[in-house]
Amino acid sequence: MLLLRVSLVLSATLLVVAAAARTPVAECHGGATLTEAQIRADVSRSTELVARAEAATDGRRRASRQPVNLIDEEIFGAMKAAGVVPAPLSTDVEFLRRVTLDLTGQLPTPEEVDAFLADQRSNRRTLAVDRLLASEAFSDRWALFFGDLFRNTIQFGVASGPSARKNFHDYLRTSVRDGKPYDEMVRELITATGDARHNGPVNFVIRDFIFGTDPPQDTFDGLAVSTSNAFLGVNTFCISCHDGAGHTTELNSFLTSKKRAQFWESAAFFAKLRFGPSPGSPFDVAFAAEEDPAGEYETGTTSGNKAPRNPAVADGRRTIEPAFLLTGERPAPGEPRRAAYARMLTAHPQFARATVNYLWKEMFVLGIVEPVNNFDLVRPNQATHPRLLDRLGRAFAASGYNLRALLRMMALSEAYQLSASYPGEWKAEYTRLFARRFVRRLTAEEMHDAVSAATNVWIPIPIPSGDPVLRAGQLPDVVVPSDTQAPETRLLLDSFLRGNRKDTARSSELTLHQMLSLLNNSSVVAGRVESPQSRGRVMLARGDAPRDIVRALWSATLGRRPTAAEEAAALEAFTAATTQQQREEAVEDLQFALINKLEFLFNH
Repeated sequence: MLLLRVSLVLSATLLVVAAAARTPVAECHGGATLTEAQIRADVSRSTELVARAEAATDGRRRASRQPVNLIDEEIFGAMKAAGVVPAPLSTDVEFLRRVTLDLTGQLPTPEEVDAFLADQRSNRRTLAVDRLLASEAFSDRWALFFGDLFRNTIQFGVASGPSARKNFHDYLRTSVRDGKPYDEMVRELITATGDARHNGPVNFVIRDFIFGTDPPQDTFDGLAVSTSNAFLGVNTFCISCHDGAGHTTELNSFLTSKKRAQFWESAAFFAKLRFGPSPGSPFDVAFAAEEDPAGEYETGTTSGNKAPRNPAVADGRRTIEPAFLLTGERPAPGEPRRAAYARMLTAHPQFARATVNYLWKEMFVLGIVEPVNNFDLVRPNQATHPRLLDRLGRAFAASGYNLRALLRMMALSEAYQLSASYPGEWKAEYTRLFARRFVRRLTAEEMHDAVSAATNVWIPIPIPSGDPVLRAGQLPDVVVPSDTQAPETRLLLDSFLRGNRKDTARSSELTLHQMLSLLNNSSVVAGRVESPQSRGRVMLARGDAPRDIVRALWSATLGRRPTAAEEAAALEAFTAATTQQQREEAVEDLQFALINKLEFLFNH
């Protein structure tokens, strides 16, 4: 049918964006990574293509107002100094869809869209943000984010089973829901002990436990890398095997100046940790962590995953005492090592700056520093807006490390609310200025849940050691559901590159596999679009007018009302249908086309 052919054309358009993908070029032994220039160029190119393709459906926009907070002071100040005009502000429907996805990972409901458009209050955007921040979906979305950051998974080779994995997820979600200060949460993660199935935060340190015949120093090294990466935005993996000089020159000048022995001093904070299996079912592996007063970080190892630890590298030292990599500070007399490390790390300005940058990327698509886990602490011009990063870090600390307060400031800024459509000629150098909204492809979980929300067909997803969930955004891990539990759901999620929380990161790349999944996956087509319980089919069965059905599908799928031309084209299909079966097919074709529309696949 006509709408089917239209959807295929729109999917082909999406592949034009996919063709813009770049390949990694910079690497150390820790693996290849995209450079800052590549990351920013890819996002700029994708945004220009998507915004241009969707320009025909734009609504009326208004120009930016005066800055409303410190973010706007810095972002618009930099643009003014560069003589660059920012994009106009987003429309109301664009803003609502954008901020709902960014803060909750879900689409706005048709009722929320209608209520927002009908609201004539001048502060309706502020009220919408506050409603989203208080929602249960907010807790789900950010528990998923921290699950990625802290690599909560049960894959082979990871010391965590289903019960421990769920326990960690529940801890993260509860911490977000209850507004636990982030520095407090991080200190709990670093210092935790106990059984992984009963103490959620201990899973963070157990996650790096290497069980087998490898020396414990490999585990301590892994913890030093994980904490530096997640909490400081500095990837120290390269200097865990060798000095930085000659190895990290193209990647990070700060690390180039560091010695492997200094990395061992970071790892030594964890040297008193000991791990062992917890009693229980062999099918639900779990471990426990405890403190060993006699534990030390010793050199002289020749086995395991790392290069031999030659004492000569540490000036002959056989035992390494802990020291904080950023300052050289050592624990106070009698102070437990991990408690000392947690204190030093969360008190250092880089902790706040790194956290701000991670969250900024989630909200603005690009970090102020890119890559977000490769801060070069001796290169001040690495950040696009160094003063903004410092001011946001100080504000985050002054708020008591309040995640909601930081995200609220971002969402309410004029800079966040800019349009993705840029009038006039867009130049790549404007990217570092954040002169427009950058688009991002929906994540795997967002895509699954968006299809469910558009059709209003929610199919429970099974979870080992837990109750089924309706939303993929509620899953505790990226390895569920299994192939035997819900193979088509698993296939759809994996096609959108959700990574594995072990050695494969999430990716926003666009692929042919993704397009084929939306066109053919049975959980999308037969399970939802063609279901008699789908939104359109239910409305048709109860005798709703075709115009009401068309508008409802547009609102539920794209978060906006159809344009006059779109509505007229869609109604033609109903006019041509003379039987109930043909009307059902018209509804299904319309829903199918909207799900495969370029606009649906991106948050912009």
